[in-house]
Amino acid sequence: MLSALIGGLMSASAAGFSLPAGLAADIVGFRVTALAGTLLMAIGLFSSSFIGRLQGLCVTQGLVCGTGIAFILVPAYSVAPLWFDRHRALATGVAVAGGGLGVVVLTPMLGALLRTYGMAASLKVHALLVLVLGMAASFGLRRRIEAPWRSAARVRWRTRLTDARVWALMAMALFAAASRFAQLLCLPAFARANGLDYDESINVLYALGASLVAGAIAGGLCADRTGYVAGLGLSELLMGAFTLVLWTPAVSVAPMYIYAVLFGLCLGCLAAVLPAATAQMFGAPRLASTIGLVVSVAVPAILASVPAAARFLDLADHHRSTAWLTAISGALSLVAGMLGLSLPLLERRHRRNMVQREAATAFSS
Repeated sequence: MLSALIGGLMSASAAGFSLPAGLAADIVGFRVTALAGTLLMAIGLFSSSFIGRLQGLCVTQGLVCGTGIAFILVPAYSVAPLWFDRHRALATGVAVAGGGLGVVVLTPMLGALLRTYGMAASLKVHALLVLVLGMAASFGLRRRIEAPWRSAARVRWRTRLTDARVWALMAMALFAAASRFAQLLCLPAFARANGLDYDESINVLYALGASLVAGAIAGGLCADRTGYVAGLGLSELLMGAFTLVLWTPAVSVAPMYIYAVLFGLCLGCLAAVLPAATAQMFGAPRLASTIGLVVSVAVPAILASVPAAARFLDLADHHRSTAWLTAISGALSLVAGMLGLSLPLLERRHRRNMVQREAATAFSS
């Protein structure tokens, strides 16, 4: 229950501050924004090591760390497409693969620290790692062409907010975020409910992290050849189908490992394609702000899914069926996938309207 609450608040803060983080990245630069996020996340983790009450942890880990995550991830996630024109998805996939490697490499190390030295010491070490590695990585983030402040401040929000493609992408993000409460937060709990101890249940997350690395790179390679926009809906649609077909009827751990691998492959592909597809539809100069806008709409879905995740954990602890919750999660992914599949149609309509307007302008002049 406690982990679901703090994890949900952290995710909601990261999503909610994605738009300010994107604006900051486009106005003051990717490097400064990421450095600020690194400091915020390190402060949040370090201060959490001295707090034992839930209210304090909600502030330090839920709010401060979540804000830091937003200011780190948005510029880091947006920078690769700005440097590549032909291999945008692959470049992003290689960058995203670092997140999967982090799950595989850092999680067991931090888990060993937690068991040996306790929560306070592990949080201090985690804060130190974030500070050192985050600052080193932040200095490598910069735009290929720096955007002047005044130009960045005059983002055409009215045009963006009247664009059907933006609303479809935001709706997809909303339903996808709502579906993740079971797909990511509750995997270890399901494994423990089916006979695995804590250490063994974490292996499911390791399998997901390793397959995310492969999916990000392989998905980026494929998307660079087949197109970006269609990959969004297809990846989410497959995640929903795998959730319904593999996890919902599962009564043992074996199908969960298969699910974790297939889900990780699709999630990696989605993560690799999203910035490239966004840059293709809306342009690269304001990519960070656009991604921040899209991600920010996930806040209500994340907050609403916290009670569902808590309910899942309670049912799993009492060895009761969680199939109806995983079915809801899969159905939400299917809705998100269908919204994503509408994007190629909206993109073609947008391009056709642009051609017609240009022809009308040329004719009138």
